[in-house]
Amino acid sequence: MKFTLRTAVRFAVAAGLGFLSAMPSAAADFELAARIPAGRSPGTVAIADFDGDRNPDIAVASERDNSLAVLLGDGAGRFVEAPGSPVAAGNSPNDIAVGRINADSDLDIAVANHESDTITVMLGNGGGRFEQASGSPIRVGVKPHPHGIAAADFDGDRDLDLVTDGWETDEVEVLRGDGAGAFSTHAKLRVGRHPYQRVRAWDVDRDGNADIITANLRGASVTVLAGNGRGAFRPSTGSPFPANAFPTAVAIGDFNGDGRPDLAVTNSPSNSAGQGKDGLTVLLAEPDAGFRMIGAAPVETGAAPTQLAVADFDRDGRDDIAVTNMNSGTVAFARVTPDRRTVVTGGMPVGNLPKGVAAGDLNRDGKADLVIANHGDDEIAILLAR
Repeated sequence: MKFTLRTAVRFAVAAGLGFLSAMPSAAADFELAARIPAGRSPGTVAIADFDGDRNPDIAVASERDNSLAVLLGDGAGRFVEAPGSPVAAGNSPNDIAVGRINADSDLDIAVANHESDTITVMLGNGGGRFEQASGSPIRVGVKPHPHGIAAADFDGDRDLDLVTDGWETDEVEVLRGDGAGAFSTHAKLRVGRHPYQRVRAWDVDRDGNADIITANLRGASVTVLAGNGRGAFRPSTGSPFPANAFPTAVAIGDFNGDGRPDLAVTNSPSNSAGQGKDGLTVLLAEPDAGFRMIGAAPVETGAAPTQLAVADFDRDGRDDIAVTNMNSGTVAFARVTPDRRTVVTGGMPVGNLPKGVAAGDLNRDGKADLVIANHGDDEIAILLAR
């Protein structure tokens, strides 16, 4: 079965969905290449080379069976489950961070465990196999429980550290890694009101040090904590930045091609028992530091936008945005125009309750492909760019 964004536009219009914006051409053109069973209620996906063969692989965290599945790619867009997969990933794994946590050359994985006060660390041991680190799951002090997780070397010791969010106390917790798979609390830092779902780490101020970014659900804002590379942080000038009502997920990319990292945020009051407009907000980096919203309201993408992936889908040299819309059953695409408008270019039907999304070149043809976690179908969908 083949879908293009033009097909998706016709489908959405026939279904009476009014969130698609007319565009002279589609931002991307995809083929639904495969649907692969992946645990019970898969919610988050990540793409990386987990077995060291230089081909992209997929990690899938499934919430109802507390598992992490690893699917090994052949470099042509086909995948098989890794030996020993799936592995136990703690209670309701909700977000994935990938990096080299210990001293070997294999990639490792940390997940945030929803509905418990733990994160689970899984160390890669070759061939796409994983086993839990000694002492994992690791207890954290965020309240009521972690939602998102991100990895970076925050203190400059070359060991990977972690950060997770605590919406009840309006803070994030930074966990210092020892380079062997163990973590301990390094700092608790105030952010905006109710950081939720997807804390991220990125050098957004381009000083060579990892920063922390949160979407603040009840604060209608995004917080940026600037890191100094030695484990200390301070709010960036102007932070928190307005980001419209009920922001949930945040992603980073250069959306206007000026070389500065910008921010994309899902606004999802329908997923958060709140009032307001579902959609996407883009914040562009300003030359004098800080971020500023494009437009006064979220741009409609679909019902209950949930997660984001960033890549140059239309290959014009600027990053674009893919958004999963759980209640619409679609993935929508957005780009920023030269006159600083965010425009949605299509909505593609992908399955039942699409939640997680990740972008990467799965068949090594130089084009960005997508993996979608269909929460309601117990599967992932592989979308290959044409």
